[in-house]
Amino acid sequence: MSNGIDYATYAKRGMAFGFLLVGAGILGHLILPPLVGPLPGWEQTLLFDSVLLGLVSELVSVFGFGIVFPLLSS
Repeated sequence: MSNGIDYATYAKRGMAFGFLLVGAGILGHLILPPLVGPLPGWEQTLLFDSVLLGLVSELVSVFGFGIVFPLLSS
């Protein structure tokens, strides 16, 4: 860590953020329809996009901040 950036912390926080997005999207799809009835299209799209964004965030965090950036900074 010659440049002072803590890549491990960024990787962990990015992974946690992605996990929360995926969890919120999946739980929203499972819990909201029985509670409030059928969801409008924009809500379904929002929940689906949060799952996809969470998966992308997890992958970028692990491979970017966990593997690639530490190798390039040396």
